[in-house]
Amino acid sequence: MKFSYIKKTGVVVLTVLIFISTTAYRNDYFEIAKQIEIFTTLFKEINMNYVDETNPAKLMQEGLRHMLEGLDPYTTYLSEQDVESARMNRGAAYVGIGATVKAVSYTHLTLPTSDLV
Repeated sequence: MKFSYIKKTGVVVLTVLIFISTTAYRNDYFEIAKQIEIFTTLFKEINMNYVDETNPAKLMQEGLRHMLEGLDPYTTYLSEQDVESARMNRGAAYVGIGATVKAVSYTHLTLPTSDLV
């Protein structure tokens, strides 16, 4: 009898927890959908009715960039061109000038690195 009571109580508690968690998810989903609809309507109206001609791609990139700046100073948006440029810059090897600087008492010695000798 105790086992049956514990089992029934566990099922009720589990059902309530699932209901609360899915309701909170629905509220978040509704809020996200509502904000995206507002953003889409505003974006469309600006592109159609703004006094000057607009560049939709640049407008979207600037919107994303400023949205992420509002989160924290470390989160940034990189466009496809920025990502490709970063990949190319990262892939290159730094060669340097081929010299090593050492301090011996008050004199600085500049010597060629061992790789170049």
